[in-house]
Amino acid sequence: MNYNKSLKVNIQLPDKSFIKRVPKIIRCGNFMQLVVRYNNNEYLIGDGDEYVRGMPINFQLGKMIK
Repeated sequence: MNYNKSLKVNIQLPDKSFIKRVPKIIRCGNFMQLVVRYNNNEYLIGDGDEYVRGMPINFQLGKMIK
């Protein structure tokens, strides 16, 4: 996948506001997990286990990675 590492995506927070972040990609075979930092923690964006086809415009902040 050709991915611009400086591409910022919109992420919707639980309070319905939006932030822009550059996601870090973790490859797991054919799947990719997108991770962002927010409040000094790392979070998955989206469900975290979906197959990424292209780049959606908006994501939702997912589970925190411990």
